[in-house]
Amino acid sequence: MNTMTRTCLANAFLVLLGVCWGSSAWADSLGVVKALSVQDARGRWQMAQASGEATMERDGNTVPLSQGLELQAGDRITTALVRVEIGLEKGELLQVAEGSQLVLQEGGLAQELGQIYLELRRAFTVSFGTVEATVEGTRFLVSGPDPVWVGVSEGRVRVREGEREQLVERGKRVRFDKVLGDLEPWNHAQRAAVMKKTWLLGRPKLEVRVLGDQSGMTRGAFLPGLSLEAEAALLGGLGLSLGGGFSGKEDAFRIPGNANLSWSAGGWAISGGPVVEVEHIRQNCDPDLYSKNGSYKAVHIGGEGRIRGGLSLSRRVRVLAEVRVAYTDDFTTDLRMGLGVGL
Repeated sequence: MNTMTRTCLANAFLVLLGVCWGSSAWADSLGVVKALSVQDARGRWQMAQASGEATMERDGNTVPLSQGLELQAGDRITTALVRVEIGLEKGELLQVAEGSQLVLQEGGLAQELGQIYLELRRAFTVSFGTVEATVEGTRFLVSGPDPVWVGVSEGRVRVREGEREQLVERGKRVRFDKVLGDLEPWNHAQRAAVMKKTWLLGRPKLEVRVLGDQSGMTRGAFLPGLSLEAEAALLGGLGLSLGGGFSGKEDAFRIPGNANLSWSAGGWAISGGPVVEVEHIRQNCDPDLYSKNGSYKAVHIGGEGRIRGGLSLSRRVRVLAEVRVAYTDDFTTDLRMGLGVGL
């Protein structure tokens, strides 16, 4: 029996054990395990059906986490080299980083170690030692224990320790190290750095983008343009993208293609590279320029540069806006907007 077969059989056993345990669970469920991610031999995060590196303890019994396992109040969740996503009520999410431990409770949880990220639509309380964070619908992160951080990416969280209290709003964070500190800025780059530990697959390896603009490819025209591109993440914030699109109308259009090298920091990116455009115009004039059927075709080669900003809607989806300056047979400047989806 080879290694792959043994691994598949082990995972199947873990899933079966989790299902059997879940079928005898208490009547009221607080959540369900939606996804698990483990590291392979090369350190890449891969999706898994089950893992013994993440466990649930209930009434003195411990079982491995598996997809579909129902969770109850009082369950202690422990992760080693595993990241776990738990679905709560009404589409709410709890993302648990590796090296974390928590106990689920009615209306909240008690965090004992590590880092979690929550997306909520209701009142919820997270306690970490003597620190208590109370929210009413928000997205926020809690990590610790030395020190304990509470950072808010959407909405607001009321953080209390003893008699001291802080109202933490979007883009702010607060630290507890013996005493509850003052509010500090929590910018996009800082959020992205710490949230990499909770994203199941770490930094997205590929982003697919759809962008539209209102500039026409023929002089004097303003017609909708559409581009589709994919960017692969490299090392140190670098990325390589390939894309193409369409702009114009039936009798006058261009089909551009591009290859760009980009550098990203926080939510911003600068990129540039070569562009090839195929142009087609259909006219009934100037036989010296147009063919007998009134068509003109040309291939233009040039380059482009872009500055792009993004606002995260979720851990995988971003709203994008960019300014593009290009030269093929003429200089053009486009303002584009669209969506990016990380894979």
